[in-house]
Amino acid sequence: TLAETASFTLDACGVEVSVDVQRRADPGQGGISLVLDDAVIKPTMTVDKARPLTPGVEETYTFTIELEQMGDLDPDADPPEATLEAVYVVLPGGFSWQTTSYVPNSSKVSTDGGLTWTPVPRPALESGIGGNRVRVRWPEDHVPANPPDFPPPDPEDPEYAQYTGPTGVFSSDPGDALHYFQDIETFQVAREKHYLEFQVRENLTTNPSAQCSWVVLRPWGTVSGPQATILTGGAPEETGCQKDGMIGVTKVAAPDIIQPGIDTPIKYTISITNTQASGTLHVDKMTDYLPPGFNWLGGAEDSLGEGFASASTEGTISWIYDPDPASSEVRINHPDDPVVEGRDTIAWLISPPPGINAGETATLVFWALASRDVSGAYHNEVTILPQEGEALPQGFTSPEITTNEQLYTSYSWETGTVMVPSYDSEASADGMTIDANLIYFRGVWITSYQVK
Repeated sequence: TLAETASFTLDACGVEVSVDVQRRADPGQGGISLVLDDAVIKPTMTVDKARPLTPGVEETYTFTIELEQMGDLDPDADPPEATLEAVYVVLPGGFSWQTTSYVPNSSKVSTDGGLTWTPVPRPALESGIGGNRVRVRWPEDHVPANPPDFPPPDPEDPEYAQYTGPTGVFSSDPGDALHYFQDIETFQVAREKHYLEFQVRENLTTNPSAQCSWVVLRPWGTVSGPQATILTGGAPEETGCQKDGMIGVTKVAAPDIIQPGIDTPIKYTISITNTQASGTLHVDKMTDYLPPGFNWLGGAEDSLGEGFASASTEGTISWIYDPDPASSEVRINHPDDPVVEGRDTIAWLISPPPGINAGETATLVFWALASRDVSGAYHNEVTILPQEGEALPQGFTSPEITTNEQLYTSYSWETGTVMVPSYDSEASADGMTIDANLIYFRGVWITSYQVK
């Protein structure tokens, strides 16, 4: 039972070891709890080369897209939930439609977690998308709905007459050779993973740069953020992605492991990066969804935070919240914001919207109070909405594969994770003591040790 301690001794090669184990939390119950219904599949992508093997020479690059079902699904739903319509990849600026070529027969999928792979139809390489950018598309003949909204407008909405459904979508019919991808589009259980792999050839620049790709999933307009970085020209590891998209969002929690049942202040730092090649993006609104059982403490000095200001130092803007700014607002669990039972929703509305120049990163710091008696990984979610009217970046238009709101509502996925251990243990022998925390996460026990 909770807080109960079990003690025992064992013989380890003639040495008596005393062990105490205390159950601190119910194991394995805390986990993914998504707010956004239209972001249930998380796309990530990797590439087989971190750098070109021979600068200035055309090489083959193998990209692997992972599609992970993040939400809770109803296995009895008809039609099945989380049905994917199409997959798009916006390749980095160094891949030009004039010189990039697709490697024939290189597309293949896995729907069993990567154990087996099956060849699938080739994609389209869309040329002239945003200048010289290349966009890869499966199925080859996919055309998004117009306007690219999901779900389609209500029939009573005046815009409904403009709506046309998508064409060329994934099919579950094995007889539909162009659109059958081994059921890559259908996810039946939470945490299920599907994979899509392909190869392209290109002679990348010898200038220092970070070449990053983006994945976009239809019909939701879900974006991956910058992925599969290729560094060219001797660029250092910390080189940031540019010319490759819009706003990248991550979050860090400190501390990231807390003891169960103890009220613990958590410092969250949100990092917001403008990854475009040029131009300034203005952030209109930020919305944060705290994990279940975490409560807003604030950002002011009297609640463990740091005052609100806008400053630029060496290309970095720092935003910190003031409890009473003249022209901005912070609201908690407001009816105009998505509110989920058991979770605090915090929205920052900033006026005038501060700008983030190309290549710059802005940060926002705030505090929450955590107290959990259930072990697991507690994820935080944040969305960023720039000023209305700012244009879609190159590679996401002609035709649009996402809307401004979908694209710029940058989703941080499951960053800012706080882990809660299930058990504490202490083992002593011959003057040595080993303390350990055990956490049950995604079906795996994770153990951290301290030796004295």
